[in-house]
Amino acid sequence: MEDEFMRAFILGNVKTYGKKIDSYEEYVSYMKENVGKKFYAYNHYMRAFKKFEITGAKLNWNWAAFITHWNLAYRKSPYFFFFFLAQKPFLRMDSSMTIIIGLVFNVIQGIFADYFYYKHYKKTLAYAKECFPDDEQQQRAYMANEGGVYSHVPLIAVPLFTVFVVFCVMRNM
Repeated sequence: MEDEFMRAFILGNVKTYGKKIDSYEEYVSYMKENVGKKFYAYNHYMRAFKKFEITGAKLNWNWAAFITHWNLAYRKSPYFFFFFLAQKPFLRMDSSMTIIIGLVFNVIQGIFADYFYYKHYKKTLAYAKECFPDDEQQQRAYMANEGGVYSHVPLIAVPLFTVFVVFCVMRNM
């Protein structure tokens, strides 16, 4: 029953630049191909995106975004990534107030990260449909390139984090 309601709701309300997505299955297939290869990533974002469509909410919890702002870069939300990254140098770890402010920023990231990704994904899908209205293969190729994730972000984030940890340890010796 709930799936039928979701299907009817999304079919009637997923509009992008004035164009409707043709079917619920089409929306799901784009998600499966581009959101993440892992089932849990697809499942998490599909539930979040449905929630945003049905309720109009902008809040959803994302543990990966709470733990690290690199999740925003990975999910192609670079403006938000740089916004949250920019506040890091101003937070010194020797103050309890700084720790609280940093935690507040992390909570904000955790709450809004899925919505940032949702907006990016919808906009990218709409643009693909606008640019290639009659060519589903071109739409999918565009979404694979622009709508998914930056797979190189972990290759940058892990070494930078390692250098940061080593630097912090060396500084305190």
